[in-house]
Parts: sequence; structure tokens; C-alpha cells
Amino acid sequence: TYIFRLPLHYYLKNNPAENIRPRIVDCMVRFCEPWLLEIDSDRRTPLHNALLLLLLPLKETTARSKSKVQHASYVVEKLLSGPGCNALQIKDAAGNLPIHIATTLGA
Repeated sequence: TYIFRLPLHYYLKNNPAENIRPRIVDCMVRFCEPWLLEIDSDRRTPLHNALLLLLLPLKETTARSKSKVQHASYVVEKLLSGPGCNALQIKDAAGNLPIHIATTLGA
């Protein structure tokens, strides 16, 4: 399904990594699990967007703080909960699975 402005997509795409709050992601996931598999205009799921948003700053710095890594891990874990695990099989418009994004960014 093509839905561009779901709150979860919007939240992940319009906040810098340090402003993403795991409790807000958790609340959105609990409120509407089907959002975990919805795609945006780039055919990305929330998992694709979270990986891009959260891993890019970690790749660009040499000093990875433990709290930033834990923060990214918690958000990704929430996005993989329930039906979210099926997002691992969804390719974006460029043909990338979430694992391609994660490995490209050094996860």
C-alpha cells in the first residue's frame, strides 16, 4: 500500500536521530501495527527510514557512544516487532532491503 503521510513515517523522516524518542515509536507501534509494513513515496517502510536516520550519524562519527547504539537498537527492535519483521523482505524504490541499508551504513 502506498501511504506517504502516516504518522510513523513522518516522525522518523522529519526528526534528527537524537530527537527520535523510543517511547513515542513504541506508542505508535502499539497503536497501529499495520503501519510497520506501509511504504512511503520512496517505497520505504519505517524500518528503512529508521535505519537511514539512526545509523548514518553513527557511521559519520568515530566515537560511537554506547547510549546512541542502544537508542538505535531499541528503535529498530520496536520496528521489527509483530508484523514488522516482514519489513525485512520489502525492497525500497532503489531495490534495497533493510539489511542492505544497515550493512552499507556499518551495522
